[in-house]
Amino acid sequence: MNWRSSVINSIRSIAAVNGLHDKTDVFYASVDSVNMDNLTCDCTLISGSSDVPLVGVNLMAQCNDGLLRVPTVGSAVYILSAPNITPYVDVFSQIDQIFYVAGGSTLQVDNTGVSLMGTSSAAPYIQLQGKSYGGLVEVEPLVSKINALETIINNLKSAVTAVVVAGSTADGGAVKAGILTGLGSGITPTTVRGDLENTQVQHGSGS
Repeated sequence: MNWRSSVINSIRSIAAVNGLHDKTDVFYASVDSVNMDNLTCDCTLISGSSDVPLVGVNLMAQCNDGLLRVPTVGSAVYILSAPNITPYVDVFSQIDQIFYVAGGSTLQVDNTGVSLMGTSSAAPYIQLQGKSYGGLVEVEPLVSKINALETIINNLKSAVTAVVVAGSTADGGAVKAGILTGLGSGITPTTVRGDLENTQVQHGSGS
């Protein structure tokens, strides 16, 4: 035995963990229910001779920030168990949700789509293919501003149309005709939110 192996065995002996690395068990099971408050699931171990229930299996090695995968009820999983640790799900066959928490940012994936929430101190805290285009447009205030401009232009056309010009068409009449020509037929229909919004990509201020 070389000195390195001797040191390792001595450390294991002192920590009373000699042999524990050889006692890890892997179980094949079916998910019966999921408890999102405790981040656990109840399973039924599947074997050739009997079905054994296993309650309170951790969905993470340690229920804390990090990677959380939520299995589909009825799906198959592999459960890792060893002395002095709580059994936890190590391999998933089907997943309903994924949460990845790192440095205050949370990535959530489920059947409603993908949600990424970043820390308020980061600037910018979410980037899609870089940041050279700046921030995403806020659709609602943009539509309000466009509608205001459209209203002003349409009101201006109506006001000019209503003006009665005295004298020959060589003076005021020609000016009015030129203005109306420049305004064209007005703006119709006016802009609505659906004209500008892609609902498949959304963003907000934390909600």
